[in-house]
Amino acid sequence: MPTNKLGLPLLTGNETADIPRDFNALAEKIDEKAGSPDGLAQLDGNGKTPTTQLPDASTSQKGATKLNDTTNSTSITEAATANAVRKVNDALVSHSADNLSHVPYAVDSGTANAKVVTLNPTPTSYTDGMALTFKNNVQNTGSVTINVNNLGAKTVKKSNGNALSSGNLKAGIPYTLRYNGTDFILQGEGGEYGTAVASDVLFGKTIGTEDGVISGTMPNNGAVTITPGSANKTIASGYHNGNGIVVGDVDLVASNIKKGIDIFGVVGTLDITSLGGKRWANGVAASAFGFVEVRGLAFRPSVILIKSMTALQTHQYFSVYSNKNILGGTAADLFARVDAETSANYSFFIYDDGFKIASTSSGPNFGWVAFE
Repeated sequence: MPTNKLGLPLLTGNETADIPRDFNALAEKIDEKAGSPDGLAQLDGNGKTPTTQLPDASTSQKGATKLNDTTNSTSITEAATANAVRKVNDALVSHSADNLSHVPYAVDSGTANAKVVTLNPTPTSYTDGMALTFKNNVQNTGSVTINVNNLGAKTVKKSNGNALSSGNLKAGIPYTLRYNGTDFILQGEGGEYGTAVASDVLFGKTIGTEDGVISGTMPNNGAVTITPGSANKTIASGYHNGNGIVVGDVDLVASNIKKGIDIFGVVGTLDITSLGGKRWANGVAASAFGFVEVRGLAFRPSVILIKSMTALQTHQYFSVYSNKNILGGTAADLFARVDAETSANYSFFIYDDGFKIASTSSGPNFGWVAFE
């Protein structure tokens, strides 16, 4: 009957003792188990057990494993030394305290405009580049400060360097800050803004400003139609979509407008001539050297009426000239001078731009009308 572990032979009470034989059998059995699995360890020349005779260590059994003193090993079979574990721990502690390379998080416990946060690990001072993210407690109503771990209140500013405006920090929202050596700068805030105000933005639209998002108030007029009139018409303020019109009229042409009159930039050319009529002129001329002379007309007169405007004793002069048949008779030139006492014909001198008629005296004024 052998032993349970090594399987060595056991003596029973029925065997005859033979010491050499029994000792040799025991020695051979032990030697058989040396260096074999589940047997006895066989030492090498240095008195050490060869690793080939030891099982590999695992999470389920004891055994041999190689130690590794590095902190960047990727092996899954080697075991870290105590020194390697210490180095990793020291690096982890240092990293946790590094608020430049990563951003710690805390919940604000302050007021609307005075934020208070506590970071872990605890910073010992404010350092240039220090970052943190905090969950805001109460919406701000104006400029804001933040106090980190009782290191003192620092101003929170926008990325353009301006102080925060009311409503920039909403309640329950996380915000990230980074210290520039003087102030904490709000990250991702949007940078520069323009100068637009509510009246510059279309109604129903919104725009981001220094004071937050505002709603536009500019009216949306769409397409506007304007019909010209005799008085100025006010154009409604607001947005026009570009499809509006000023009503035109095909009759707005120069030939339909009185000559010299400007209507919306169209200067009229309509006169009596363009309508098929004749031009005329009138005035007052004095008698000089026995003649009444008028020059500078824009036409050659064909009919002239002249009447003395001054009473000379009992005489009142009235003269008519016509090259048309308007006084009866033939169509030949007709001229006449009539006064209160006598009637006589006098010569008229007709020019391309006026006329001259003989007068009995100098001085009296004569009213005249000339027709083309």
